[in-house]
This record gives sequence, structure tokens and C-alpha cells, in this order.
Amino acid sequence: MRISSGSKWFSFHRYQHIYMWFLYFLYTLNWFFVRDFKDFFGTKDNYVKRITTIPKIEYVKLFCAKIFSLFFMLGLPIIVLQRHWYIVFAAFVTMHTISSAFGVMALLSSHVDEDAQFPAPPVDGQMGTTWAEYQVTATKDFSTESTLANILFGGFNHHVAHHLFPTVAHTYYPSITPIIKKYAEKYKLPYHSYPLYMALRSHFMLLKKNGRSENLFVTGDL
Repeated sequence: MRISSGSKWFSFHRYQHIYMWFLYFLYTLNWFFVRDFKDFFGTKDNYVKRITTIPKIEYVKLFCAKIFSLFFMLGLPIIVLQRHWYIVFAAFVTMHTISSAFGVMALLSSHVDEDAQFPAPPVDGQMGTTWAEYQVTATKDFSTESTLANILFGGFNHHVAHHLFPTVAHTYYPSITPIIKKYAEKYKLPYHSYPLYMALRSHFMLLKKNGRSENLFVTGDL
């Protein structure tokens, strides 16, 4: 997918506003079978290895955790149900598609819409804003007044609070968000909060816009 107008454009991107909504359901499966291994063994654009050296014991934990998870979620139920393995497999896939849907909705709604900013660091690596100001600028909330959203997303809809206070329990986020709003207004910080359906619609429009070949960044006019 192409979410930034500064990224390289390929012809298939013109359909990304359609096909990505199907691929999003594979999000947690991709994380389980691909992304974790990419973080550990990948050599291209590997952010993890740029900032730290992964201890060898963590590689052991990685494989042990994957094997245990597959045995617990697939192997053990198949042993118990015996010939009804397809029910177990269907339940496993259903669990991941539903969790993917909720996870992706939370991430897209809080980070990637038409108003999203993708500030690149200057050559000297020094950002022109503070860490906290950057979090407010690059992150958004959605449906913060909805009790149902607070339950379904576990407070993840209060995403600005999640970024500013990552060590604070999510149960406090509904109380923290009004304070963030107050200080954002006081210091003229770009705090944004949308209903979930508006945030998803805005993401759809972003994909459609950045999927066009006539983008000014692609043609070289800018």
C-alpha cells in the first residue's frame, strides 16, 4: 500500500482503496507468521536492529512462544476434537480475522487519514518539535465519548493518551483525554478527534488519492 504521497508509486496502487480492505483481515496472521520474524531476521529497513542488539535468548523465546501458541490454539483442540480439525482451523482463522478488523480499525483511525502528517527528520536528525507535541500532531482519537467504543477497543480509541502515557493503564484514558484536550486548546496544539466512521472514510479517501498515478510527487512537478 501507498499511504504517503512521497512513497514510490506502482500501477497496482490505483486499486489499493479496494483490495486493502480485504488484506486488512490478515493483519494479525501476518504479524504472527511474518512480522515478528522480519524484526528478528530481516536486514532491510530493520528499525529494531538499528536501535538495539537482540539477545540470543530472545530468539529462543520467539520460537518457543510460536510453537506453544500453535499447539495451544490448533494442536490441542484438534487432539481433543479428533476428526473435526476443520472446525478448529475455521475458528482459528475467524479469531484472527475479527481481531485483525478491530486492530486495524484502531490503528487506521488514529494514524492514517487525509489529515495525517508524515514529518521527516531534517538532515541533522533534530526535530523542530518536542516529543509530546509530535505525539499530538501525528496521532488522533476516535469515538472517545462512546462507551461501546471504549469497551470494544479497550481504550485504544483514546490514542493520544496511549502515546503520551504508554505506561498508564488504559482504564484511565477516558479521564486523561479531557485534560489533553484542555491543554491542547490552551497551547494551540493540533488535537483531533473523530467518530469512527468518519475516520475510516477518511482513510479510504487517502488510499484512493495516493493510488492515483497523476500525483504531483510522482510526475516530478514538485
